[in-house]
Formats: sequence, structure tokens, C-alpha cells
Amino acid sequence: MRMRKVVCALLAAACFCVTSVAGAATGQFLNGDSNYPMTYGHANWWEYLDLSSCTIVADTDDYYELAACYIREIAGREERYSYHTRYFRKEKKEGSLPKYRGEGEEKWTTIPAQEKALVSEFIERYGYFPYFKRFHPAAYYMFKDVYRQVWGVDYID
Repeated sequence: MRMRKVVCALLAAACFCVTSVAGAATGQFLNGDSNYPMTYGHANWWEYLDLSSCTIVADTDDYYELAACYIREIAGREERYSYHTRYFRKEKKEGSLPKYRGEGEEKWTTIPAQEKALVSEFIERYGYFPYFKRFHPAAYYMFKDVYRQVWGVDYID
């Protein structure tokens, strides 16, 4: 009986390890394709950046503007996958923060510096969805990935 418990425990541990590794390997890219890294994931919602779409829209003396497409996956919907464009703008003056906007939007949203106390206070006061639209770092991390893809170097904060 004791040997049976040991064998079962070893098999369970082996299954857990294989499942964990497989999940980590496929969960970071859309269908395992490294051209589509995950830039955001929460509950039943994921966003995957299309690295081949990253491009420079404008590069002036005052700012640069980048664009990239991404695939949004929402589980449980008939239209599970949808393709979107996000634009990023960064003024070249020191201390400026990057901004973003979605396709069809006119207004740029500043991607704020992430200060834990400020973010916690905002969530307590206004809730998670307003936090996501205003403070959530998902757009920031996508900006960093687009920047790296376009310029070939990491964005330095």
C-alpha cells in the first residue's frame, strides 16, 4: 500500500511539472507563434502583439509616433479573435511620458509612471476598470515591445 502511494505521488508530480512547463511555453505566444507575444492577459482576455506590424508613423524634431497591430482574444465569445491597432507617441523632450490611443480615437492618453501608492488609491476610489483605462501598465509594456521591435534597443525609462 505504501509503495502505491509513492508511485501515485511521483506520477502526480511528473504530470504537474509537464503541465506547468507546457502551459508556460504556449501561454506566452498566440498559438505558440513567437511573432505574437502576449502583452496582456487577465481572466478571459488576452492581447498579443503582431511584431511584424510594428512601424514608425512619424519621426519629427519634437516627437516620434509608432503603430502596431495586436490580436485581442476574449474567451467565450462567438468572435473570439479580433485585430486592432494601437498608436504610441513620445515627445523628445526630457521627462516626457509616452502616450497611446486606439484606432479611431482622437485623444492621446498619457501612460503614467507607476507609483504603487497612487495606483492603490485610484483603484479604491474609482474601481478596476477606470484603473485599467488610465493606469494599467498593459499599454506601457506593449509600447516597450513596439519600441524594441522598431528601434532595435530597449526603451530606457
